[in-house]
Amino acid sequence: MKIKWLYILAVSCCLAGCSDTPEETETTHTQEKIDLLKSISVDEERIDEGKFYSWQEEILVQYDEALEYLSRKYPSYEFTITDCRPENKINNMNTTFWFTAEGVPEDYELCIGDSGYEDNFYGYLVKEDYEKSLLEILQKAVPETAAVSTVFYTVLGEKYDETLTPAKIMADSSGVTNSTEIFILEQDPVQAEKFFEEIKETLLYKGVYGSYHIIAVSSGPDSGKDFSEFVKNDQSVIVADQRYNNFTHRLS
Repeated sequence: MKIKWLYILAVSCCLAGCSDTPEETETTHTQEKIDLLKSISVDEERIDEGKFYSWQEEILVQYDEALEYLSRKYPSYEFTITDCRPENKINNMNTTFWFTAEGVPEDYELCIGDSGYEDNFYGYLVKEDYEKSLLEILQKAVPETAAVSTVFYTVLGEKYDETLTPAKIMADSSGVTNSTEIFILEQDPVQAEKFFEEIKETLLYKGVYGSYHIIAVSSGPDSGKDFSEFVKNDQSVIVADQRYNNFTHRLS
């Protein structure tokens, strides 16, 4: 989750090249950019006067470039940047922006580093279809599989855009990893362990990359309710669980 950072003058100096007197510039920017800059700085009065250190100017340029990148990659959406953690050459090797879009309930990450601009918004776009496809695969092996919940956390470049599909993810295991919860309705812990092995074997042979938490539960939520939230709020329904990572090549 994003962290609010306060940068003291010493950090500002480091960002500006570690000089005793950081270079200042005077330019005009939108209020949204000014508000963001003030939220990660301690020199609000100077910012209101339109005076910026060189590291602050760099952030403002990256702000514009980040929005251009997102608009190019996801032309169907309009984005708003909500927070920033600048590179500071000490413990943040990349500049990170958090952003959202209208109708999207969560913030997503955009990182600027050696690989250029990369983000994980593609995960929001493909999540529902991916979960449906994976559930169909798992139910063929274990019909008791009730639901899956997937989070795509890896930031990736422009190749992973609005055209990304579940089939492409499953075929391109070199790029898109995920963290997935798999829920099985089973009250017997012994039988649950057998189902776990069948699930793991299916994931292995289908080459579906990711980190998995397989959970057997005695009951599930009402129809249409979120399985993951239900189990998180009532862990007494957990009969057994097992974690499994699959980062091997497709065997089938």
